[in-house]
Amino acid sequence: MKQFAGRLFGFVSDLIRPNLLAFLGERQILVWAASLVVGALAASASVLFRLAISVVQLPWLGTMSERVAIAAQSVSWPVILLTPAIGGLVVGGLLTFIPSRRAGGPADVIEAQAFGRPRLDLFHGLTSALAAAVTLGTGGSAGREGPAIHLGGTLAAVAARHFRLPEGAGRILLGAGVAAAIAASFNAPIAGALFSLEVILRRISGAALPPSSSRQPSAPLSAGSCSASSRPS
Repeated sequence: MKQFAGRLFGFVSDLIRPNLLAFLGERQILVWAASLVVGALAASASVLFRLAISVVQLPWLGTMSERVAIAAQSVSWPVILLTPAIGGLVVGGLLTFIPSRRAGGPADVIEAQAFGRPRLDLFHGLTSALAAAVTLGTGGSAGREGPAIHLGGTLAAVAARHFRLPEGAGRILLGAGVAAAIAASFNAPIAGALFSLEVILRRISGAALPPSSSRQPSAPLSAGSCSASSRPS
């Protein structure tokens, strides 16, 4: 009996040990803990981004509601005509501070996932988010999903560099940041996790799934801060 128990223990040990060593070697515990921090930051930043859009539209529409078409009916036509032009001038000024002279988007996050996180700079991410908020708040024809994805990915990349995570772990953290941003911005936690896995990470694995799917509780953060309408604009 003791011999059988010893063989069984050895079999189980040989089965678990490689996975355990890989888990510890890749610092997965730190990745999971960091993903919680990144998720909270990305979700909060996404909610603040939505709030910034509403703040920008308040002076000329007189409301922070997302029902822009209804609110615009009571605004005079000179205001409707001049506001997007003024917004364009402000955005043009902001983009002069960005070396690429353009705001970041999902393509930049995908490129960073493929070629390296240093491509996502914090100043670029914040300036791009501000430019997008001005664009949307002044009636620009765009959507908030791209800026939210870029902002969440930027915060994740900065955190990965701060924690000095290896390249593979940093990519997983990048996916967690994107998932949190989408979940909080659109009240869509499952869609955020799936988008991150399919588009950003481009694979579904046991190592990547927990940090990305754990962002689901972040979505209710935006429910009380924004209007009931959560469709992409």
